[in-house]
Amino acid sequence: MAPTTIQLMIPIAFLLRVKLFRVLLGSLEAGDWINVRLPLGFSKELYSTHRAGVGLLQTIMMRILIVEDEEHLADLLAEVLGREGHVANTASDGRSGLTRALSEDFDLLVVDWMLPDLDGVQIIKRLRAADVRVPILMLTARAQVEDRVEGLDAGADDYLPKPFAFPELLARVRALARRPPENESEGTILTAGDIALDPIRHEVRRAGERVDLTAKEFALLATLMQRPGQVFTRSVLLDTVWGGTTGA
Repeated sequence: MAPTTIQLMIPIAFLLRVKLFRVLLGSLEAGDWINVRLPLGFSKELYSTHRAGVGLLQTIMMRILIVEDEEHLADLLAEVLGREGHVANTASDGRSGLTRALSEDFDLLVVDWMLPDLDGVQIIKRLRAADVRVPILMLTARAQVEDRVEGLDAGADDYLPKPFAFPELLARVRALARRPPENESEGTILTAGDIALDPIRHEVRRAGERVDLTAKEFALLATLMQRPGQVFTRSVLLDTVWGGTTGA
């Protein structure tokens, strides 16, 4: 029988009321909880893993568009990202990639530079001109410093030269996933119902009353409140709250 794991969809107020933070943090450290999400309501569902021998939950973390004209590489990227729990879509030329990026909602774009119709830099410039703020990771064999500068200045958030190692690609994807939305400044007070989190004063209030949290509890709550509705894998939460290790 395939191993099962639990995805909890937990309202913030419920977390604070019953002090689930202690349980959640301990379970994350122990590897018992794989994915966490904050939705509007509370439910608990069982999922069966589809990865032989690996107890990981197959669930959507991000919807990613891969714009790459090398079919084999595009399929390989989609497969690797899919194994990490993402949903990956592909476009084989610049024009169709731009059309999809403008008309559909994606959490991340992976864009090659050298593409038919429109190259990657043109795609990025047009997206930024249209005020599309989705994070973009540019892939290219052009590895000169001036090429990286051109790609980043066009509006790419990160730049990975080919050939690359997939662990580095996945690490860069995780790093982009951890970034808060661009329109959210450090001084913004995050709210959810009667819960307010102030990242500058490092305090949380519920219905005006202060809630005492440890540093890790605060970091976990801030991460979840910055992206409500997003599913976070255990590895991303460990990177964000523990800095990549449970020994901290």
